[in-house]
Amino acid sequence: MARKRRNNKKYWIQRAVKRRGALTEWLKRNERKVVGAIKDNIFDKAGNINKSALEKLRRSDFYDRLDAKTKRRINLAINLMGLRKKRKR
Repeated sequence: MARKRRNNKKYWIQRAVKRRGALTEWLKRNERKVVGAIKDNIFDKAGNINKSALEKLRRSDFYDRLDAKTKRRINLAINLMGLRKKRKR
């Protein structure tokens, strides 16, 4: 029996996780616009994306002008950063 292809819209998270650097590339290309909108640095000294900067971006007016795919990438990054955080037991 042939496998079903995962081109369905419900598998967008799996496809987004495969393209790991897509949001980072987009942020590097549009760094001036984003920094102008949120008045804060996007990347920390190690070059990682700053979660608080993404949250500020989500609350800004610049976020409303973004396309749906970029908004999804930003929201997914914020959620995955929250899952990665170590929890106290």
